[in-house]
Amino acid sequence: SDQTKRTAFNRLDNLQPFGLRAIIADAVRTGNPILMSEYRDQNGTAAVDVDHLPERADDRHSLIVVPLLVGGGTLGAIIMLNAVSPQMFSDDDFALAKILASRAGLFLDNAHLLEQRQHDAAFQRFIAHASKVLASSHDLQTTLDGLLGLVVPEFAQWAIVNLIDEHDGTAKVAGIIHANPQKAE
Repeated sequence: SDQTKRTAFNRLDNLQPFGLRAIIADAVRTGNPILMSEYRDQNGTAAVDVDHLPERADDRHSLIVVPLLVGGGTLGAIIMLNAVSPQMFSDDDFALAKILASRAGLFLDNAHLLEQRQHDAAFQRFIAHASKVLASSHDLQTTLDGLLGLVVPEFAQWAIVNLIDEHDGTAKVAGIIHANPQKAE
């Protein structure tokens, strides 16, 4: 059941000095995958080296932590914990987990690149549109209204343009726009 899995995870996580979170953090920090085919609970201590496993066989667990490498860095990790099944992870499972993480990393990297390209394309479209709007008139008020129309709602809910009066040096509202036209008045 889900409660059994949560209990097993919490019990593993609370082990000292090397709790599950510390093991995961180590894999993420170093970028090195970890296979603990027989990770056993023993009175508040944890095995982190397969050569130094505790002897209590009634509380066995199996753990794979594979970092998600994306764009030259580590985004996170895939954590596989077998805490309720008698079958422990094998070297074949570990190899499969590494392949899965590698492919997931490539997918996430490609998704990020696509998102960046879409953002860049949208930015270029906005700049092209802004250039057309701002160059469309030599009338100050028309240009300011066009500028405000670019800002709202693209960047803000409302915007004001103040211009300095050349005679008295005070700021005067030259244009105002709000996403809700009733609030701009």
